[in-house]
Amino acid sequence: MADLKKIKFSGIQFYNDSNRYRFFVVTNYAYILGFILHFLFLVFFLVIKLYIMAYFNILSCSVFILNLYLNRRGLYNIAIFFTSSEVTLHAVLAVYFLGWQSGFHYYIIDIIPLIFYVPYIKTVIKSFISLAILTLYLLLMFFNQRYGHSYIINDKILQAVNYINVFCGFFAIASINFFFDKAVKDSEKKLENQIKISDSLLLNILPKKIADKLKNQKGTLADKYSNTTILFVDIVGFTSLTEKSTPENLINLLNNIFSKFDDLTEIYGLEKIKTSGDSYMVAGGVPEPKEDHAEAIANMSLQIKFLIEKFNVKLGKNILNVRMGINSGPVIAGVIGKKKFIFDLWGDTVNVASRMESHGVIGEIQASEKTFNILKGKYIFENRGPLNIKGKGMMNTYLLKSAKK
Repeated sequence: MADLKKIKFSGIQFYNDSNRYRFFVVTNYAYILGFILHFLFLVFFLVIKLYIMAYFNILSCSVFILNLYLNRRGLYNIAIFFTSSEVTLHAVLAVYFLGWQSGFHYYIIDIIPLIFYVPYIKTVIKSFISLAILTLYLLLMFFNQRYGHSYIINDKILQAVNYINVFCGFFAIASINFFFDKAVKDSEKKLENQIKISDSLLLNILPKKIADKLKNQKGTLADKYSNTTILFVDIVGFTSLTEKSTPENLINLLNNIFSKFDDLTEIYGLEKIKTSGDSYMVAGGVPEPKEDHAEAIANMSLQIKFLIEKFNVKLGKNILNVRMGINSGPVIAGVIGKKKFIFDLWGDTVNVASRMESHGVIGEIQASEKTFNILKGKYIFENRGPLNIKGKGMMNTYLLKSAKK
């Protein structure tokens, strides 16, 4: 059974699971209304001294109290079975004693909406039950017209009872449908809120463009992007803090640092790809094309240096630093796997950007020649000269210093 949660309905506290919420609300109201009506019937039958029906209504009131308890226990279908049986038998007995003119037969019709609200039962079965109720209704009308009723009662009283039952029967149907409609709107609102929460969580994992594709597309999701710039950031000195700080303080510090990085990605229109330990990866031009992808990455990397300096001032120690690597070029980007999937990048451009960071200088931003060629004239670089890059051989590298004023 699904996890049960507390809710309040008409001032009474009930329990529901998400799949049966509407049926639960409607039937609880119906059982409360049924108890009230049958208690009034009890008084009426005592007044006219029809004691058999009075005793039956004592039993009926007990049934509706029991049904409220069954609903709270999640035994919805048993409760609706008891209700249907009680209402049908009550109508048959009342018509037998007081006749068709008493109007008690109208309550048989009230069962049909409740039957169709029952969850997890096929519509064919519900239609069959409704047809059986209709057949019983017609048979009851036929036998009463042929044999009449067995209990003598004043015609004016009988007519008044008929009017009351007509009103109560239609009131029951109208109010049941009112609460069903209200429950539908409540459940739809809850569903909309859950969808918003799910979308929000999904957008914290994936870019909006990719998340939208993932909702509508099955299988592997991948695209090629020709013009991108990748930045890898490694926080130097963070590992040494693990021996000197509590886990809580360490995680809070890392969270604060990466949260500031996240803010920068928003400012410069970049896409955070992932974090790994104390490393941070961000891309420009993915998944949305961006003409100034290299400039945006350069500006973010320069801001990161400034942020780390501010963190050191806050810590009162010059213990944190960064080593960064930048490269530009084409990448393959997409989502793979079935569980705990992430949006990731592949290709030589990503590998070289990673090597720019790992072969870089502490406190510096090392850029490849591809990135340098895009940014030269707009930023100040220091030519570091050729380096032997793992897997690539000798490559010219440059240290990004600042933007030109």
